[in-house]
Amino acid sequence: ATLDVTELLTVPVPACPVCGGANDASQTIDRYGFRVQVSRCRCGLLYLNPRMTTSAAEAFYRDTYRALAYERYDGKAVEPPASMRDRGRCAGELLKRAGCRGGSLLDIGGGTGAFARGVHESVPCSSITILDPNDEELKEAQRQGCGVMAGVIEAAPPPLTQYDCLVCAQTADHWLGPLEALRWMRAALAPGGFLYIDIIDASRWRRKYPLHAFKIDHPLYWTPDSFRQALMRTGWHVVAKWQNFNRVRHLYICQGA
Repeated sequence: ATLDVTELLTVPVPACPVCGGANDASQTIDRYGFRVQVSRCRCGLLYLNPRMTTSAAEAFYRDTYRALAYERYDGKAVEPPASMRDRGRCAGELLKRAGCRGGSLLDIGGGTGAFARGVHESVPCSSITILDPNDEELKEAQRQGCGVMAGVIEAAPPPLTQYDCLVCAQTADHWLGPLEALRWMRAALAPGGFLYIDIIDASRWRRKYPLHAFKIDHPLYWTPDSFRQALMRTGWHVVAKWQNFNRVRHLYICQGA
């Protein structure tokens, strides 16, 4: 690893970003070989400490993240757009089962829009907007007919409009400010609208993949208990919840409390 993480991870986290509990930090090696420090809170949350600034995170996700996060085989990502579209189609079925009838859709961290277009196949959407810091992926989203908003959610201006449906897939562990992100999404959701969001259960992931437990691109490591607390603190009500076959990924459908 040639990246100097000491220049990126510069913001100390004096208390748990979910419950405000005290913490201490222990040093470990992430999956890329970088030396990082991780704090653990009694609420169950683990998180990088120190972490990046918002501007550093935007630059990292724009310029460095994809090259680090995905192994390449014949020039293609391990998780190609078709796979993300399949995941989106499944998320759309869960939204439909919960009562979502489509409308305007905002995908937070949606990249090229493949996941959102999969949702659209199950729950027809009148419009799709993608919020993501990666300019190249947003260009592809635009080519596919999506509206775009560039940046990370922590730096996004207050929403000027509300959406009937929000999706946030494989993104919650990338947030720098979890409560701020969830509050922003709460303000962006129209009355009666639905949120699809998922997390990785860090405790199960660490047992299953101990050498890939921590990543510089994941400031947060959720457990179901810590995530439920974050949802309650930010005005969300869980309508339905599922686990995938190995119980590592937890899927939620939420509405405003």
